[in-house]
Amino acid sequence: MTPLSPQPLSQYGVFEIGERGVFTVFGLRGQEPVDLIGVEYESRYSSFLHRSRELSQWFIKNKYAHSISTEHELLELIKTELFSYTSDLIQAPAHMDGGGLEIVPHPATFEAQQALKPEYERILRAFKHYGFNSNLGGDGIHLNVDKSLLGASIQEQRITLAKMLLFYYRNNTFFVRVSNRTSEDDHKVDIYHQLGDSYGNLTDDELDKVFYTEKGKLLDSLESSTVLKSLGLRMNRGGRPAIEFRWFGSTHDVDILMSQIEFIHALCVYCRTNTEQDEISLGGFCFFISDHSKSYLHLANRMLYFRESKELMNNMKVLPF
Repeated sequence: MTPLSPQPLSQYGVFEIGERGVFTVFGLRGQEPVDLIGVEYESRYSSFLHRSRELSQWFIKNKYAHSISTEHELLELIKTELFSYTSDLIQAPAHMDGGGLEIVPHPATFEAQQALKPEYERILRAFKHYGFNSNLGGDGIHLNVDKSLLGASIQEQRITLAKMLLFYYRNNTFFVRVSNRTSEDDHKVDIYHQLGDSYGNLTDDELDKVFYTEKGKLLDSLESSTVLKSLGLRMNRGGRPAIEFRWFGSTHDVDILMSQIEFIHALCVYCRTNTEQDEISLGGFCFFISDHSKSYLHLANRMLYFRESKELMNNMKVLPF
């Protein structure tokens, strides 16, 4: 099915509420342009998918069938055609990245991101229509979170980020599953693989030491505003007041995309509002999602699926919904 034409974002109750550099900031009416979340979405091209009857007829109808000799030319064509279906949500035309295309929507408040679900669904449908495949691996979704979401001061942000990283380290199997990474690229979220690649085979004690060293570098970068990439995070990219979380795999399923946005927001809030580092646990996070399930509906449903399909550890049994 050909993607639907774009609708004004105001149809979803989302409006321009400010600017940040080259980006427009979107939010619900009356919201301030703070605590923003940005999405970078990329999807790899699968050449055999464009051979579907519907898409082949489209190429023939538009006289493209015999004029394209390379996949690069085809991607250039799709880059143009794809974004005849986009709206004001996209900051700029797509650019080629790693055998596919990447788009960068404008940042928005968490509530506005949720309201924009129909628009994201239409965009993902367009990618799928033109022969992109979210199961090839190598592509991903990067979520940029305002530092202010971690706390009002640098010290509060350090404490929250420290708890987030410790939670990531202690519950990495859960993160790998939530990330939606394929088996070909789950090393991008598997913290043990990341540290092993950098430092070789490590004992448990050595692994702990290396993790705390890398964690310390990230926390110092948060305070000094120096650019740093480690543990699947990128700090201070382009001088932006945001942390880029690069844990997530690509998808054409809008419910999974929304669950990823909800996950990173929930993780920030959960770690910020639990004052003691020792209180941070997977069981506690499950109860937090249960208590706030109306705010994190897609994530709650996905976690419930994990529990019922027995795809995760015993801690998921405590999920009270």
